[in-house]
Amino acid sequence: MVRTYENICAQGLGISVEEAKKRIYACSTSTYEGFQVLMSEEESEKFNDVPGVVFCVAGLLHRSGKQGVWRR
Repeated sequence: MVRTYENICAQGLGISVEEAKKRIYACSTSTYEGFQVLMSEEESEKFNDVPGVVFCVAGLLHRSGKQGVWRR
């Protein structure tokens, strides 16, 4: 599941999987399925067309500059 998150992050941001691994700071596979990644609000908009992404919560922890992306 974590590998899937890495691939979704890389695809959404247009970066390598290795760079995506550096930007993901939290993953969940139990309570909900999703991950949180450091990105700008503009970058979060790129996830709207990524297959498998249900929604992206931009500015979830806005003060710390963190964003969240969740999938089903």
